[in-house]
Amino acid sequence: MTEGMNDKLYTPEQIRLAEEIAMTQYGIPQELLMEHAAMAVASEICVADEVYHATAAVLAGPGNNGADGLAVARLLVRRGVFVTVFEADPDCRNSAYQKQRAMLTAYKDEGILFGRLTPDIDWDAFDFIIDGLFGIGCNRELTGTIRSTVLSLNAYTESFPEEMSPDMIPEGVEEESIREYERLDRSTVIAIDVPSGIDSRTGAVLGAAVRADCTVTFSAAKTGLSLFPGRDYAGFRVVADVGIPQAAMPEGSYEVLSGPMPMLRRNPAGHKGTFGKILLIAGSETTPGAAVLAAKACYRSGAGMVKVVSDASVLTELLASLPEAIVTTRAQWLAAPAMESAGYDVMVIGPGMGKDETARELLHKALSLPEKTFVLDADALNILSAELEEEKFSADGGYLFRIKKLQEMLPPQTVLTPHLLELARLLGVDGALIAKDRLAVAEDWIACGDAVLIMKDAATLVAGDGTVRFNETGNDGMGTAGSGDVLAGICGALAWDARSGRRTLAQSAAAAVTLHGTAGDLAAQKYGARSMTAGDMIEALAGVFGELQVVH
Repeated sequence: MTEGMNDKLYTPEQIRLAEEIAMTQYGIPQELLMEHAAMAVASEICVADEVYHATAAVLAGPGNNGADGLAVARLLVRRGVFVTVFEADPDCRNSAYQKQRAMLTAYKDEGILFGRLTPDIDWDAFDFIIDGLFGIGCNRELTGTIRSTVLSLNAYTESFPEEMSPDMIPEGVEEESIREYERLDRSTVIAIDVPSGIDSRTGAVLGAAVRADCTVTFSAAKTGLSLFPGRDYAGFRVVADVGIPQAAMPEGSYEVLSGPMPMLRRNPAGHKGTFGKILLIAGSETTPGAAVLAAKACYRSGAGMVKVVSDASVLTELLASLPEAIVTTRAQWLAAPAMESAGYDVMVIGPGMGKDETARELLHKALSLPEKTFVLDADALNILSAELEEEKFSADGGYLFRIKKLQEMLPPQTVLTPHLLELARLLGVDGALIAKDRLAVAEDWIACGDAVLIMKDAATLVAGDGTVRFNETGNDGMGTAGSGDVLAGICGALAWDARSGRRTLAQSAAAAVTLHGTAGDLAAQKYGARSMTAGDMIEALAGVFGELQVVH
């Protein structure tokens, strides 16, 4: 959850460049930027409750983030808070730190204490704990006293329930409107800019990281706070304007998808043929449900007609639960693919279809059809991976060659929907390499061709149109069998929009991802994340569409 966040994300390198431009080209002093940052943090701490005579611990690292922490301490003391600053290195050579320390020492008689950073801090003695150890510059694992202190703090916070019990919520206040970090029966942890130990580009935990209840990040949201596990460690996120001119922000930002994208207006005089004719090659004797889920999701997402190509046994089961479907067997379709596919300009291929020779033939005959838009999922991707291996297109010299070769194999209007392991097989690399920096992989994909890549994960990325979009809809309940089949069906229905020219294929893919995630959120509200199924997401789609903004 993020407050004050626009639809843009930036890497730490981009933010540092913006700060440099603000100081050198616009003449804005570093001290002023730091004061604005400290004011934003102090205001966030003081926004909910009367803090006079509250207690706060500031963990100050030996750099600019620590200097921010000292400035926050000074502002809190002025508001009547009793502050103890725990310093990692009071004699550090950082000039900004020493300037802030000199100003803060003037308040020694007004409720400020200094101490050395140690894992033995009595965390429960403080109402607020402010993490000012490291900011966006943290790019190596925490070690020594700082690491042990972070682990000690996390052990303290994790020993408490995540939320207050309902009887502790103030009377007359809606439960869902209360910020999570204001409902805790323990000290509240506020991170300055980025939780210490989180890589602000990738979201990775660098050995250990502060688990914050709230993170006040400066100027713009960071990519690492939109990716897991960084998003989880950040808690409630607030983006604060610290005075960097908008013109100083660099180009090349990324888009964050924090809610469902608007749907395009349908033609009120349209009919089933104009609302999208989708051909779905899916399902097999062992996985018939994949075809059912994908076809239902396709219809629920607005498709006018859905023809399903599968085994006869699958089609029998499909028609029992989805009589609206049009069906044809694999043999019938293979005998006349062009005729059977006439008018079906979007083809969804792969959910549960298997990897045998017939499945391979289905895939390649489909891909050979001209002027079609394709959504490739699951077994379609696994077949392509195996063929790349057979051709010995290895990734020994890096995976860029493999990406280029894969994109050369695909028609221009293609969406791929792999999860991490499927993507690793496609690229011929270990999944750990992708997980280490998913943003870098997405950017490499864009550089190698025009196909759209949906990198399915807890934080799904959509790579296409020369940019990367970060999805923040959805929940862990969507990690259930069939969820990917539902997304494939939604993608097929929305890919039709791209053929009209009103949206690009990448935009349609992004809209499908947010629709899928929002339906998952509605299903979790109704059934609980632990209990929800893929079918529950399909049923929730109607509710999502009912609330969506419609644009021309």
